[in-house]
Amino acid sequence: MKYLFFVLIIFCFLFQKSFILGQTNLLPITELNKQKKFSSIDDALKNKESVYILSLSNQALKSIPEGLYQLNKIQYLDLRNNQLTAIPKEILQLKNLQFLILSGNSLTSVPAYIASLSELKVLDLGNNKISALPPVIGNLLKLEELSIENNRFQKMPAEICKITPLKILKIWDNPFAEIPNSICKIEKLEELFINSDQLVGVIGSESAGLDPKTNAKQCIIEEEGDDNQNGGIAVKSSIAGLKKLHIRKKGLTVEQQKTIEKVFKTTKIIYY
Repeated sequence: MKYLFFVLIIFCFLFQKSFILGQTNLLPITELNKQKKFSSIDDALKNKESVYILSLSNQALKSIPEGLYQLNKIQYLDLRNNQLTAIPKEILQLKNLQFLILSGNSLTSVPAYIASLSELKVLDLGNNKISALPPVIGNLLKLEELSIENNRFQKMPAEICKITPLKILKIWDNPFAEIPNSICKIEKLEELFINSDQLVGVIGSESAGLDPKTNAKQCIIEEEGDDNQNGGIAVKSSIAGLKKLHIRKKGLTVEQQKTIEKVFKTTKIIYY
């Protein structure tokens, strides 16, 4: 009986240790940056246990090589500037992905199952042909950077505002000209990339269903004035906590720039 109890204790200890190791196999960004970058799927398959970073950019790929899914330690996958038209479900086998770069392809949609890549910190979908995001995108609870720049969104996807950990958001070069008030719900947003015409409209917490008195950390309400006095820029408030605002200033007058700088007075504004 004592022997059985002793075996049970050993088993529980080993199981717990195995579980902890399974939960801590992600590399911190500083360590990930030190890993070798593989740029050939053939080389990567010869070194499966050493592949944390794989870059297959600019290789005219029409689909993701099947062998890639054997590389279950990958944490940074760069597939930019290829000819991909879809994100296959097999990508869910890469459970440790922290960075997924898919910009510069021919994607027209984003599958809902991408939200199952729960470790994602950076998702780059820029320069594609996407017009919608799945509602479950808000389930990416570790996502800190999202790019949907230069796509076909007719309006900013409301689902983005559910990704509360977001720190960097790139939405410029899309055909929509208004940012919804709900962007104020992204409390940790530090850096925003927009076109100047996307400032038209109201960015304010009142329409977002927030009380400006009790949610001062989310939005700072400014006095609403005459748009004509502001050079035609109808911006009502700025996003508290925003450190950098990147603006494509094409068409902006000097007066409009002054208005933007007045509203976003605690934010560093970078014009392009």
